[in-house]
Amino acid sequence: MGYSEADTRSKLIDPMMKAAGWKETQIQREYKVTDGRITFDGKKGVRGTPSYADYLLRYKSSVRLAVVEAKKEELSHLEGLKQVKDYAKKLGLRFAYTTNGHEIEFIDLKNNNQKTVDAFHSPEELWAMYREELHVERTDWLKALLQDYYEETGIGQKRSPRYYQEKAVTNIIEAVVAGQKKVLVNMATGTGKTFTSVQTIYKLKESGVVNRVLFIVDRNILADQAFKDFDLVFEKDACWRLKPSEKSFKKGRSIYFGIYQTLVGTEDEEGNPTGKRQDRFKEFPPDFFDLIVIDECHRGGANEEGNWFRLLEYFDSAIQVGLTATPKRDESVDTYAYFGEPVMTYSLKEGINDGYLSPYVIKRVRSDIDTFGFQPQGVIIDKYGNEIKEKNFEMKDFERKLSFPERTRFYAKHLVNHLYKTDIFGKTIVFCVDQRHAADMAKYVNEAYKALAEEKGLDDLPEFALRITSNDKSANGRYLDLERFEELENPLPVVVTTSKLLTTGVDIRNIKNIVIFTQIGSITEFKQVIGRGTRIYETNNPQTEKLGFTILEYGNTSTSLFYDPDFDGEPEKIDDDDEDQENKGKKGKKMMTMMI
Repeated sequence: MGYSEADTRSKLIDPMMKAAGWKETQIQREYKVTDGRITFDGKKGVRGTPSYADYLLRYKSSVRLAVVEAKKEELSHLEGLKQVKDYAKKLGLRFAYTTNGHEIEFIDLKNNNQKTVDAFHSPEELWAMYREELHVERTDWLKALLQDYYEETGIGQKRSPRYYQEKAVTNIIEAVVAGQKKVLVNMATGTGKTFTSVQTIYKLKESGVVNRVLFIVDRNILADQAFKDFDLVFEKDACWRLKPSEKSFKKGRSIYFGIYQTLVGTEDEEGNPTGKRQDRFKEFPPDFFDLIVIDECHRGGANEEGNWFRLLEYFDSAIQVGLTATPKRDESVDTYAYFGEPVMTYSLKEGINDGYLSPYVIKRVRSDIDTFGFQPQGVIIDKYGNEIKEKNFEMKDFERKLSFPERTRFYAKHLVNHLYKTDIFGKTIVFCVDQRHAADMAKYVNEAYKALAEEKGLDDLPEFALRITSNDKSANGRYLDLERFEELENPLPVVVTTSKLLTTGVDIRNIKNIVIFTQIGSITEFKQVIGRGTRIYETNNPQTEKLGFTILEYGNTSTSLFYDPDFDGEPEKIDDDDEDQENKGKKGKKMMTMMI
């Protein structure tokens, strides 16, 4: 019968590796590749079985060289060929082995070669082969490849980069080693772009390859969050947040964080600065920064026709790394033209299949007025005393040209009923047309909850729903309601309504519902919106755990308009208006006669 797979590993394969010179610190057994895909039915999620590579061989802790598939002694060593190739491709590795403890098959994926070998290559042999495959123009950056990662430790936990994050960091450094000065990484929202940036910059700083870094975004909330994340990793006072209130930017720090709007001024039609707001990035010499990281670069920072491009052009001696959550589509073509093709792409679909991101279901709900539109008959005066013209108003006009309180109440009631059926404390973000619409929706959600609480005997929760927009900032500049909403253990507020503010920079792992109550104008914005729900919160407590999320589409067509299965994958299921079907006609008639 021969040895079992476990005995084959311990009695045959491990000694072979030791004989080839592999130390225990270079061998990672049972390397977790995926967490196991989650299936989600709209209420609860069930995690599947994780996948593991039998061995991962590292030259150093930060340099992965090969993956090894072990088969029990009685099987052919080629039985593991397809599996080990799949693992190597997924991990971004060039070399792989499959063995039964007697015969060893070596695969060089980059050159599409495989052969039977008598023994494992030694670490130095495999490292030399890896080096030979690199096109080296920047030898100084080779030091960064060998630099250890930062290990983020906390109480009872240790966080190291996942396989795709290591792949991203390695591919960035390899690209610059090969002479690239502009590098693009495409990672879906929720996959840890900031953590990947921290690891990349840590390796570059600690190895002495770069000295000064500029990390730029287009929103203060993103810059503040990035500053906090980096400040925990690097030495005291290394990080500095650039603010418009500074009369003159400090020059003695290492890692600077700012937004384009602070750094870049305005131009007239001929491209000359107007003097209204100067280009403050010019307070730094052109060669001041060694590295510039542009987060959410698809927002226009790399568009030659935009003002932001001047910043990148001014610091053209620096290596520029762009991070985006958007694949190459019509509206992001400028970004890809500037940076080139991504050195690594990790899609929402891959994240869900690997079990690192939440699967989702879609519920589409539409009132009759959204379906058929609205045409005033005779003279109708709105609540502000303005006459409504006789024309056919369509769904895209609602809350922009016409506001229907009963329409908003209808959807607010649907949302509260959905929460009651799934999880009454399921954290929810509602994306509305504008700030007034967000205020109305919060008001009507509270009304709907109060009515449900009286009917079902639930606790009275006066702050069940709150609006959080740019107008809801406290006197000290903080969003205190948002901070409460972000607390994982704080049940209130349950529902937050917003317009644009929370499309990025909100990394709340227990968001269970994303409500789209507005017409979204671009695929970039759509991916940012649904990205608020993709994170996982695993607690083994059904009351708090989050293993999936629901996209509630109210009176719009965003999920079909921006259908992108190659990047986003497919929803677990799609439901069309399951709310009180028998009353739909009566509700529709009421909607057509309601007050404006």
